[in-house]
Amino acid sequence: MQHDISEYISRDEPLFSAPVHVDFDMTNACNLACHHCHAASGRRQHDELTSDEIKHVIADLHQNGVIDLTIARGEPFLRPDLSDILEYADSCQGIYTTVVTNGTLLKRETVKKLSSNCRGINFNISIDGSTPDKLDILRHRKKRDNDKKRQLFAQIIDDAKAISDAGLTLGVSFVASGMNADDLENVYDMAVNELRAKSVTAIRFFPAGFGKNALNELVLKYEKWEKLF
Repeated sequence: MQHDISEYISRDEPLFSAPVHVDFDMTNACNLACHHCHAASGRRQHDELTSDEIKHVIADLHQNGVIDLTIARGEPFLRPDLSDILEYADSCQGIYTTVVTNGTLLKRETVKKLSSNCRGINFNISIDGSTPDKLDILRHRKKRDNDKKRQLFAQIIDDAKAISDAGLTLGVSFVASGMNADDLENVYDMAVNELRAKSVTAIRFFPAGFGKNALNELVLKYEKWEKLF
């Protein structure tokens, strides 16, 4: 059956009372020092919202009709109250909630708890390289060596597998830059076939934050992006 939507379009009031999608950046703290970080994350801000304040914001979003919520910025799992916040978001029926993480802090016991209490939460892990060396091009710890590169990569891959093993929805995101764009297909294959990700999202490098310090290396020219896309 076809429906005529002209009556809705011609109304004076808007179709939606709130944005359909909201990114909620709830911490600036991060345990990595990513080369491209547009948010320049690292130190926790002194005036970050409390658990109750965050829940109040989520309740407002829910009440106003937001249907897609992404919890991001810095590393959300550095907040000790994140599991409780995710449980609250999961209880708000009608909101599709995703938490974006670098995948270094998702211990299997944490995932087990989340799988019991937050079945509706989706997880998106940032993986910008298919090997320890390639991942380290963008995502790294300061004063890194080969052992730390391998440890970081292994931890992220193990945590991604833990999400899928627990029956939770895993997505993988890849920041495509001038330094790593040629590795996208390898990451895609790994994400789908090894990690059992339900989605892979390629994001073109955004020149802001720490990324402004290496623009010549990180900028992905439009012609190359178009061909890659």
